[in-house]
Amino acid sequence: MSTKTSATPTKLAWSMREWRAAVGLGATKTQQLVNENAVASVKVGAKRLITTPPDTFLKRLHESV
Repeated sequence: MSTKTSATPTKLAWSMREWRAAVGLGATKTQQLVNENAVASVKVGAKRLITTPPDTFLKRLHESV
């Protein structure tokens, strides 16, 4: 008898639009954060994916205040 667990996979990357919506920032500020390496990202073809979780970014931002 096998047991299956239906664990939800952890999200590892967000599109720019998804990440902006989760954090509440605009396109220009998000692009600036990517350009300054304030958030980690990878490019897959023409698409940019942000790999810094939104909650991690917000916690880090809160701790720096």
